[in-house]
Amino acid sequence: GEYKAPQLNEEGYYEIYNVAQLFWFAKLVNTGNNMADCILMDDISLAGKVWTPIGNKYSGIFDGNGKADGISIDGGRETLIKDVVIVNTRYGIHIKEGTNNKSSDSDIDDVTIIGNGLSNSVGITMIGLDNTISNARISNVKTGIQTTGGVFLNNCTVENTTDMENVVGFSGGEAWISNCVAINCDVAFSVGGKRGFYKQCMAIWTKDTGRTSVMFDCGGSKLGCALVGCEAEFFDKESSNFYLRAGAGGKGRVVSPIFDSALCEAS
Repeated sequence: GEYKAPQLNEEGYYEIYNVAQLFWFAKLVNTGNNMADCILMDDISLAGKVWTPIGNKYSGIFDGNGKADGISIDGGRETLIKDVVIVNTRYGIHIKEGTNNKSSDSDIDDVTIIGNGLSNSVGITMIGLDNTISNARISNVKTGIQTTGGVFLNNCTVENTTDMENVVGFSGGEAWISNCVAINCDVAFSVGGKRGFYKQCMAIWTKDTGRTSVMFDCGGSKLGCALVGCEAEFFDKESSNFYLRAGAGGKGRVVSPIFDSALCEAS
């Protein structure tokens, strides 16, 4: 496609107004300058265009400026997304189902995502198996991290900085999660009835939202995962608080929970 160099603004961002400038920026990144920063200045349609997208080892700042989504990997394998900052987008990172027996085999490490604060905003979506997310910091979204299964999460933080209702920190299928934190989310961890393992995770409420606060929510299903050494710090009892909200029975287990029972409703 046609290439045209964009203007570099005073803050060090390439200002992208059109397809030709986006192609130029993608080539810049893909030929070695993977720490370049850009900001989208207009809606850009790639319909009917053939191009080489920004590479999957991009480590700069991608500012969607409310004009675009973030990074999307379609049907790839062994993708690494590391040391990147994504702001003002509907979703930050979207890893789609891989081509090898549904295995995406993707790794996300040390990313910061600040969404656009709208009702359909998501920090990270991972579809498929064999994925890992480490050291992610996400805010200003409706859902922090959502997965469909086969994912390992460690040291990730989702903070609700919006006034939206029903904000979820972590949501998904089979997952192995450790040392992750949800702050001021209506539901910190939506675990469904899936298998999984949650170790030393934390949910914190620093204010009264006026809504129900839940650390682990099974969505009406029975608990199917293990919750080990997880802590909930509720703000007060002005609203209903639940450490675990699940149907009766189930093969899951709760080991060494940490919370103030005086601030909780019966689960």
